[in-house]
Amino acid sequence: MIKISIRNSIRNFVKHLNTSLISLVGLVLAFTVFFFIGHYVLYETSFDKFWPDNNRIYRVTNLSTQNGEVTYDGVKSPRGIYFAKDEIPEAEACGYAYFESCQIRKEPYALFEQNVLWVSAGFQEVFNFEMKVGAANFEDTHAGIISENKAMILFGDQDPMGKIIKVNEGMSIEITGVFKDLPANTHLQADYFISSRTWIDYGWIRAQGGWRWNGWWTYFKLKEGIHPETVEKKLADLVRVHLPNLKNDNSTVSFGLQPMSSIHFDSTKKGDYGKKVNKSSLINLFLFGLFVLIVAWINYINLSTALAIKKEKSIGIQKLVGAGRTQQIMFVVVDNLLFNLLAVVLAWWLYLLTSSLFVRYFEISIYQAYMPKGIIAGGFAVVLLIGIALSSAYSLFSILKINPFVQKTRIKEGLFQRGLIVAQLCITILFISMSMLIYRQIDFMQGHNLGMDIDRVLVLSAPTSYNGQQNPNRLENPKFDRFKNFRASLVDNSSISSVTAISELPGLEMRQNSETFARPNAEVDKNARFSRIIIDSGFVKTYGLQLLSGKMLPDTKIRYGQLALINEEALKNLRFNNPEEAVGQVIQWRGRSIEIYGVVKNFNFEGLQKSIYPIVMEFNHPTEFGYYSLKVNTGTINSVMGYIKETWGRYYPKDPFNCFFQDEFYNQQYQSFKRTAKFNIIFALISVFISCLGLYGIVMFYIARKKKEIGIRKVNGAPVMNILYHLNKNIIIWFVLAMILSVPVGIYSMQRWLESFAYKTELSWWIFALAGLLALGIALLTVSWQSWKAAIRNPVEALRYE
Repeated sequence: MIKISIRNSIRNFVKHLNTSLISLVGLVLAFTVFFFIGHYVLYETSFDKFWPDNNRIYRVTNLSTQNGEVTYDGVKSPRGIYFAKDEIPEAEACGYAYFESCQIRKEPYALFEQNVLWVSAGFQEVFNFEMKVGAANFEDTHAGIISENKAMILFGDQDPMGKIIKVNEGMSIEITGVFKDLPANTHLQADYFISSRTWIDYGWIRAQGGWRWNGWWTYFKLKEGIHPETVEKKLADLVRVHLPNLKNDNSTVSFGLQPMSSIHFDSTKKGDYGKKVNKSSLINLFLFGLFVLIVAWINYINLSTALAIKKEKSIGIQKLVGAGRTQQIMFVVVDNLLFNLLAVVLAWWLYLLTSSLFVRYFEISIYQAYMPKGIIAGGFAVVLLIGIALSSAYSLFSILKINPFVQKTRIKEGLFQRGLIVAQLCITILFISMSMLIYRQIDFMQGHNLGMDIDRVLVLSAPTSYNGQQNPNRLENPKFDRFKNFRASLVDNSSISSVTAISELPGLEMRQNSETFARPNAEVDKNARFSRIIIDSGFVKTYGLQLLSGKMLPDTKIRYGQLALINEEALKNLRFNNPEEAVGQVIQWRGRSIEIYGVVKNFNFEGLQKSIYPIVMEFNHPTEFGYYSLKVNTGTINSVMGYIKETWGRYYPKDPFNCFFQDEFYNQQYQSFKRTAKFNIIFALISVFISCLGLYGIVMFYIARKKKEIGIRKVNGAPVMNILYHLNKNIIIWFVLAMILSVPVGIYSMQRWLESFAYKTELSWWIFALAGLLALGIALLTVSWQSWKAAIRNPVEALRYE
């Protein structure tokens, strides 16, 4: 029976080749899309799962409040937790880390912006590195391990063990081991892990960490069977012991444990780094892929139904010669199974053939993903079997109704079939409208007035060779003196209008974003938290800020933290009535008095996902790292680049030259939204194409069923336009129903998506109208050719046997 069913399926495929190919193309495309989406979703959900015992690794979170208001909700904690680890016997291991982008030197190489994690002893016990040679020993000072790739770059074929690299201003670090390159799917994006005891040796941190400064990521690996709540209670006990004065300030601090499996999906915490993705976006993406597959199955069902009319007589003959329900079920199930398996095989081949193109176009890395093959195979098998079962059930429902003793066609269009077409149009309208909204929001963000001008701003990564030579509390500052000479040489060129040095770069989260400031003899909003950056006299001009009151910062050497600019949001939180009142007033930070020299109009330092927050901009030269920004005149950037490089080489011969444009860097934070837009537009196009195939199939169904009716109408004098209207009117009805169903769903889902932005475009009615008109136009264009051929056909062809 199975052999007969297989031969029957092959014979029907060849006999009705055009219709079969249309169905096959739709399924192949849908399965290919589903493979890509499944691979991408699995990649995003595989972060940090390659670490041994990853289910027992947790990161400490920090929730601080004052007067009932949240002042800090982030992932940085004090080093004191690490030194109190002996009081938490439930922890198998504990370690802390601090991220820094550094220069690495090993003659003749100098690598810029290298990801470095300064880590404590015990970190290697939490994260078991796969070592190629040597071992991690973070107990020692000036010791570290390096990735296999960086070791090859710096040392080539030489043995790196025991070799010395220079970090930033010249810290000597001995290589004690080389570890296998970490895959892309980890939040620990670093190529160098160096002992934090090096900082103790330089006097930058104390040997025993305190409980006041939250600057470190702390990790625990719990013992088998230990619940994280047990350790959280121990951390609460430590807070009561080491921070007893919190009640005096009406403050609270609570430390929690965040499972490592959730780190990649949590973008709400302050102080984090690494790649992030929204979990709901992944779920929506998977559902979109599933919807594309559903659209293809709907198309397959519609075309199978249309094809069943052509096969109705042969099916009736099969029944007359004794084919029972079992045989009919076997024919249908085998036919659907073979057809879907053929589509899967071809889709897998297409997926493998185009995977590199997919990675490049969407700018993602999916090759290093941790892949649970059993779950993948099982999940896809379930999806495939459900699709085969549903398509087979509907086909059987149609075929089993055929009565071999009745000449009249029994396969008719039903409510379910009309519902399938409406569902296709709904999905198509939603895909098109969502794609339009995402692109509109991206365009809005990139074109929105930020309150600052980042066009034609060239950013240089500041040198590190002079980091250790300045004391911020003294007038002597070799790094600042050299910068002034460097700046003077640059502005001598008429193509460069201004130069500034800043500690933080627009487009990045500020490192100091939860600071408190006070006013002597005046009230300040007790719940206000300020961001603090270091700027110099050229900041306002270079970034085109609007000065509301006060004066530009002086270009003179002053003591650290003497003067500052504030934005309007800071003005409000410091409770000044107007910008003029604030100028000349003194605010205090950590015991230092700072004079407000001017007030600038609010500007979006970060992206439009976040609201504008209060910023205090202190006048000084960045004591370490930072950036130098240059405002270049229109049309001269390429021509002046050689001059900038030559000037850099004269003043900073030991530091590599690294530059980029501020506007491009700022817009990189919208990359994930652009990727989502690309996904949606691809889904929309594929969904529209497959829907067109489905509509083509249903028109074939109508024309086959109404062939004699059309002939009679023509014989009775019906014009071609009347017949076209009669054939196409259902498309209009289906479209109206699809619009009624899809618009409320689209409004709800799109409003929820827009809620994640502090500044957003409007959800206009014309988005749905245009999406609907596009869907309708494409649908009518698809069916009109078949309708036209049926309308102009000679009626004799339909009535000659009557």
